[in-house]
Amino acid sequence: MTEAPQRGPDMATAALQASLALHIPAQFGFKVIFRASFWFWSVQYALSCFECALLLSRWLRGLERAENVSPNEREVKIMVEQIIRAHSPHVSSEEVSQSLPVAILLRWGS
Repeated sequence: MTEAPQRGPDMATAALQASLALHIPAQFGFKVIFRASFWFWSVQYALSCFECALLLSRWLRGLERAENVSPNEREVKIMVEQIIRAHSPHVSSEEVSQSLPVAILLRWGS
């Protein structure tokens, strides 16, 4: 397994952008978008969404082990939790909080 990305203001901004990129597909459901937008949904966009999910997952895993979390990092984490909770009704809030990196990948794959 690769190590978590280096934390800092630039990485928090990248994590924010990755979470925003995943918000719309998560809202409608990836399978629905894949089926409905077959001709418009490019392989490049699908791979970039997957890369966003991987980046967020690795960043959140590193954030779980961090002792001091900046306000920007905390805001991004809360935003990601809200996205997962809103679009994964079958997952409890406790499960999302305990395994947020896994929840991101599961949401992308569903």
